[in-house]
Formats: sequence, C-alpha cells, structure tokens
Amino acid sequence: MKCLVAVSTCYDFERNGSNKILRDCWLEDCAAVGLDYKLFIGEGQGAESSWLDSDIVFLHEVDDGYGSLSYKTQASLRWAFDRDYDFVYRCFPDTYCRPERLIQCGFEAYDYYGDFRGEHCTPDNYPSGGPGYWTSKKAYSLLLDAPITGSEAMGKHTKVWPYAEDLWAGQVLNWHRDIGLKYFDDNRFINKGTNQDGPLATNAIISTHLSYPDRYYPGKMKEKHQAWLNSAKALGLTASSVDFQKDISGVIKTATPA
Repeated sequence: MKCLVAVSTCYDFERNGSNKILRDCWLEDCAAVGLDYKLFIGEGQGAESSWLDSDIVFLHEVDDGYGSLSYKTQASLRWAFDRDYDFVYRCFPDTYCRPERLIQCGFEAYDYYGDFRGEHCTPDNYPSGGPGYWTSKKAYSLLLDAPITGSEAMGKHTKVWPYAEDLWAGQVLNWHRDIGLKYFDDNRFINKGTNQDGPLATNAIISTHLSYPDRYYPGKMKEKHQAWLNSAKALGLTASSVDFQKDISGVIKTATPA
C-alpha cells in the first residue's frame, strides 16, 4: 500500500519558515511509519525562479494563492496518480498530525475518510480539510479532470468557491454516488482545534486544525507538538514516532472503524 501525505502550501510559507515548522513538528516522522510526504507549491510567489528542497513539488500553471486551493488539490492529485499512490491524505500548513496514529486509523477500508463534523456521513457531505482527510485512488481519480468553475460546472455544484477545495472535492464525488464509494466519519480528526487539546498520550486524537475557530500563527504548531512530547514524558514514554506508538498501545485503546 503506497500512501502520500500531500500538503497544499505556498512559497511565502517556505520563505517565512512555516513549512519548516511543519517538517520539524511532524512531517519528518512520516518516513518512520511508511508514509511519503510532499509539499505542493504553485506559481506567483517566487517559487518558479527559486531553488526548492527535494520534498517540494512545484505545480506549473497553478496559482500559489489561497484562492486557488481547489486547483492545487487537483494538480497534486494528478501528480500522485501518475506515481500510483493508493491513498492520499490531504492537509495544510495549519494541520498538526501524528503520523503513527494516522497510518493506523483504518482509512484503507474506505474511499473518503475524515472529520464530517458530526454531521451526516453521506455523499452529499464532505470531511473538513483543516484536520486533513484521506481519499483512495478510486475516489481521487474522479477529481483529476473535474471542473472547478465555469460553464461545465454550472448546474452541478450547489455552490463552491475555488478556495474551498474540501467542498469542491465532496461535491464532485457526490456526482458519482452511484459507484458506491465508502465514506467514514472519524471524530479523532479535530476541525475546531484551537480551543481544545491536540494529540496527547492521554487521548486518541490523530490530527487537529489550528486555524479554527481562531486564526493560525506558527507558534501554535510548536505548542501542540510540545504538548505531545510533554504528555509522553509525563507517562515515561519515549518520544520517537515508532517507539512511542509501541509504548502507548498499552496505555490508550484507540478506536478504529468497525
């Protein structure tokens, strides 16, 4: 099973250090549990004329601004499809996630998996992008050539904006509800993450969104990561990804889909 953590970010965040904080706090732990990761950046903020780290994918002809996130999602999924990824976890620079929990959450039995906010988990809904969500190749293949705006999309989308990539993805998949995609709502992905705990040794949370309901600043990512490390230390557990998951398995029973 080949899985990708796909971070939709921008070159401004590469320059100001936000992407580095993401790498330091959790992205660099992905390899230890068998997850690949890439940061996807577009044009218009200077990336096209700059040297980029090997973990960055530059998307030609995709605007790097927030208003074009649906186009960035679509182009990055095309990149994943061309490299035969079975599953893609879509997230953002304000997502704090624990890879050792992410890989074990049970996503592989489903096509569309994440936080449906406690609402109905049916084809006319979608999981929030903030804490990240999984799509199978069966699901994300349907997004590769789907319209986002313009006459081709008229009459299909209920209402969508190019920045609302999670809503766009959900509406496109709803067009194909007859093919039997499997959905799952997992409340361990936290959308309203700024006013409650993130992943700790004493809970089962997998990921948290750090821009809702309050605005994001990079220090929040560091705070959530330090809280994770402190919670491990308080229980006398190791902090490394693989060892930590082994140690914690006997302390916290993490719920998985039936």
